[in-house]
Amino acid sequence: MIEGVAMKKKKVKLNKKQQQAVDLILSGVNVFLTGDAGTGKTTVVQQSVKALEKDEKNVLIAATTGVAADNIGMGAVTVHKAFGLGIEFEKYKDAPGFRSSYLQEADVVIIDEIGMCRFDLFSAIVKNIIAENNKRLEPGYSCNGKKKNAVQLIVVGDFFQLPPVIKKEYRELDLFEISQTTFCGGNVRNRI
Repeated sequence: MIEGVAMKKKKVKLNKKQQQAVDLILSGVNVFLTGDAGTGKTTVVQQSVKALEKDEKNVLIAATTGVAADNIGMGAVTVHKAFGLGIEFEKYKDAPGFRSSYLQEADVVIIDEIGMCRFDLFSAIVKNIIAENNKRLEPGYSCNGKKKNAVQLIVVGDFFQLPPVIKKEYRELDLFEISQTTFCGGNVRNRI
């Protein structure tokens, strides 16, 4: 607050498509939110988070880079921190799903700038979510005394803005070799 001047919170007015996106997110389904730069993806995310938290949902907000996490705000962290992943491909490409403390607490996971997420990294994220969801299916499982439903995943981004950052040595790998990464319990190549 500036001395003697109360700052008013600006009421956000969503357009029809933005409101539809918020409603879809609040329905509990997994969502891929996309649109050109400036179409209001961040506004939709922020309004959705406010509504989810009002419904007492724990929301984990992550982004593919630190800058993207800072831009979204609201306590966002990098996907590497959120999912307990290192930054070296070799360290997580064959690892089983890992249940990070962030993920264990989450009801909803939002990943911003998904277009910058490499396939191998996204595969590791999905393995972690599957491991968490499987744990939640076990009889008697609870987190802080509360039964948890499956994690809702919302990914946000535009594949036409920024591509993933790939080290030079990985750019030279055969794409077919990379596509052999296990995804959702099977060979990715057979799921595309």
